Amino acid sequence: MKTKMQRCKNQHYLPCFLMRGFLTNNAQKKGELTHAFFKDDKYSFRHARSIRSIGHDEFFYDTEEKSADEHITRLENTWATQLDNARKTASIATDDIQWISSFISHLVMRTENTRNTFRDMQQNVATEADKHLNNMQSITEITNLYLAESEKMREIKRLLSILQKSKVTSKKKIPTAHQLASTMAQHIHKQFQPIFQSMPTEINNSTKSAHIDALTTDPDTLGRTQQYRNMFWTIRNYTADTLILGDIGPVAIEQHGNHTLAVLCSQPSVILLPISSKSLLLGTKETLPPNFSPEEINAMSASLSSNFFIAASVTPENEALRTHINSKRTVHITSSFNKAVATSPFSTSSIISIMKTQKKRR
Repeated sequence: MKTKMQRCKNQHYLPCFLMRGFLTNNAQKKGELTHAFFKDDKYSFRHARSIRSIGHDEFFYDTEEKSADEHITRLENTWATQLDNARKTASIATDDIQWISSFISHLVMRTENTRNTFRDMQQNVATEADKHLNNMQSITEITNLYLAESEKMREIKRLLSILQKSKVTSKKKIPTAHQLASTMAQHIHKQFQPIFQSMPTEINNSTKSAHIDALTTDPDTLGRTQQYRNMFWTIRNYTADTLILGDIGPVAIEQHGNHTLAVLCSQPSVILLPISSKSLLLGTKETLPPNFSPEEINAMSASLSSNFFIAASVTPENEALRTHINSKRTVHITSSFNKAVATSPFSTSSIISIMKTQKKRR
């Protein structure tokens, strides 16, 4: 394996061979240019820019110890030719299902959007833990309840009570059981503080490492690849250069009756991947594919993307879409997490409730 110094520095999480389907009309004369609409830059789209300057980060797939870049490059060399042929023929043959399912499976995992989603989920867990385990009130409440049920604590209380009632004098005041619990809670809180202070960095590092590991795994070994093979795949063409490509890549829909979107979906009913400004790669569980309009596809793609989307041209509709970038992605992640936390046995209220229930049983 190459050393980090020998590897490509700018590594694309959105493949250049996919972005080539969204070049401007004069891109052939001036290079591979497209218009990038960034969430935090309202003027970014005014000047076309090279696709090589978009959708990448420095050593995105590399750490000092490992790299996924060479593995990804080998996969891309084959997929680029196959995708270009699919654009030209505008059709899907039976033999194409194999590479399409592998490509979609890889792309779903590959993007910065996916890495950020995993990172945000871990951060939500850390925030919830910080709320309950790095909080003196919560720790004290849990500690008091735990000690109240402890055999050793009952014995300590009994001895303290004897000492406090005795005529034995002491220069130091004998602590109460409550004071002992408070001291213990302070000690626990002190132990947790450095852990939570280092957690943001640890989360970023662990997420990147796990992401690289996942990408060096052959996509055909992932469970979702087989699901995609069982879907019906078609290419839908449009007359105008209207489709955009968001940094999310493929858009997964859990059910298309009311367009229930998903950032990461294990059982999608529909997969949408714009492969050019006029062509959509569409996968569905049903033989009759849903009839999404370009406006609906673009709205879904923009709202689930993290930072940007690209388009072959600048239109008022695309300018308006820029303000919707990331509008549903964060909501979806937070909603999913809150549902999980509500039923989790690890929140403070749940712990206290369990301990009180156990106390009643005794």
